[in-house]
Amino acid sequence: MSNRFVRHRIDQLDNTRSSDSFTSRSWVFSARFWTALSSIAALAATVFAGWAAWENHNSAMEAPRATRAAVWMQTLSEYASPEMLDAMKELRSWQQQHPADFAEQFEVLLVNDGPSIEQRELADRLDADRRRVSSFFSKVVTLDKMGVLSGNEAALSWDVATYDYIKDLIGPMEHAKVDSMRRKGLVTAAQVAEADRGEDVVFRFYARVAEAHKLVRISP
Repeated sequence: MSNRFVRHRIDQLDNTRSSDSFTSRSWVFSARFWTALSSIAALAATVFAGWAAWENHNSAMEAPRATRAAVWMQTLSEYASPEMLDAMKELRSWQQQHPADFAEQFEVLLVNDGPSIEQRELADRLDADRRRVSSFFSKVVTLDKMGVLSGNEAALSWDVATYDYIKDLIGPMEHAKVDSMRRKGLVTAAQVAEADRGEDVVFRFYARVAEAHKLVRISP
């Protein structure tokens, strides 16, 4: 065997070992690369999931606030409407015209089956005003029960004057309305009692609002 042939075989073996070594190193590098890439992807997914959860939490917290704010603005807009103002003024004017018996006179108008056209129109107008004002203030109480609004929020807009208006004017007219319906046989004794309980709930709510308003005024 010649020396040239021997050297040729040695070169072939060296090239084979070099190729195998390169291939091995390439495989190791590739495995490490994809392992690192998988770890980075997993970390990114974890971070994104955490961010999404945080955003969902914030959204869940903001949604009730947005709802409360929207309902509150709608409630204030209704209270400030010309129709509401006119109704409250008409009822106050009726009370001032009959300071001693405004509720009794209102009931007479409601019960009388043969009034003049003017009296019938007056009764209908007063009853519509009573219903508008009473329904509004009762709705605020309902929103408080539902947890949409609170007495503290109501105290930002209403005070003891509101409580007095409800207790001294709306309350007696509500009694007159219910009593007129009782006299006509339109409601039962149980329904009258239920109406009285509902009225008491409204009184107690606005009494609480009036007290809360005092605290709002003295708060810095």
